[in-house]
Amino acid sequence: MISNVSILKNITILYAEDEAALREITLNILRGFTKKQFVAENGAEGLELFKQNESEIDLIITDVNMPIMNGLEMIREIKRINPNIPIIVATAFSNTEYLLEAIDIGVDKYVLKPIDMKKLLQLMSQSLLYHELKDLYIDNLTHLPNRNKLKKDLESTQEGLMAMINIDKFSTINDLFGESNGDRVLLEFSDTLKKYFTKEEFTLYRIEADKFLAVARDYNKEVQDLYDLCKRFEDYIEE
Repeated sequence: MISNVSILKNITILYAEDEAALREITLNILRGFTKKQFVAENGAEGLELFKQNESEIDLIITDVNMPIMNGLEMIREIKRINPNIPIIVATAFSNTEYLLEAIDIGVDKYVLKPIDMKKLLQLMSQSLLYHELKDLYIDNLTHLPNRNKLKKDLESTQEGLMAMINIDKFSTINDLFGESNGDRVLLEFSDTLKKYFTKEEFTLYRIEADKFLAVARDYNKEVQDLYDLCKRFEDYIEE
């Protein structure tokens, strides 16, 4: 019995497969379980379809060996656009090196060919449930961990050195130039934060509109060192 399959009835998928016969068989089954399907015959076509319909697509299923652009190349480009999109790879390969590469670029799950449709539908529902849960802890704009994730992380530690960073009078930017431009400022701001507060030394959170938190990974880090880093960041932003 397939659990949680009802979650699929309202989703739109992007399906990329170059083998015509397999594509049609799989697509006919997927049509019975999903709301809408975008179909690509190669990675380049799949990438273009994703760019044109990103707001509609909920999940991607792709082959690996395809002409023009293979599945892994397509996934790399798509993950640059939307790091959180669930992706399932269908492949005839099962070697460790390939699987590690797929995991490294953000593949959620994989299914071996010939495709077991019951298994594929299970993986689809699991991926969507996972991302639904993940969205509770990830900020949609900056893709940084959010306040919920901060609370969860703080439950597992009793100490830590952290700095809260915010933009003075940020609401004025939204009022004068619109929220879309405000979002662009926040994205630039978070990207700059990542350069100063590197992931090797800090965990960054967006805990409110313009409020960010940098938590030191090293509990023994000196307060003065963190203060000096914050000051350098502040001076750079002021410039």
